[in-house]
Amino acid sequence: MGLLVSTLAWGAEGAGFVVAVRAYAPRTAFLAGLFDYEASTVLGSASMLPGGLGAADGTLTALLRAQGLDTARAALVTFVIRGATLWFAVLLGLLALPVVAHWLAKRPSRRAEAAGAGG
Repeated sequence: MGLLVSTLAWGAEGAGFVVAVRAYAPRTAFLAGLFDYEASTVLGSASMLPGGLGAADGTLTALLRAQGLDTARAALVTFVIRGATLWFAVLLGLLALPVVAHWLAKRPSRRAEAAGAGG
């Protein structure tokens, strides 16, 4: 089930990327745009850098340049899509961190629960 949800989410990100690219290059083929996004994501993951920083961005910009976008537009689309797919999630995680930390601090530890049950 997790694989299915992940595949659907990744495909939706790719489709969102194609929509963003088509704002600057209306004749971009759907499968070509999807390939650009997915290939850059895989190469970013293979770089072993957090979020594929630099590797995914550079790959995505280079692939867009190879398909005819000028450097400024390719970089802009890359920043827009990375902001929407990577940095938005990072921001949500940072906002949730204090709430989760507070919740974890109030929870009784498992050791205390085990000691209370055993004694």
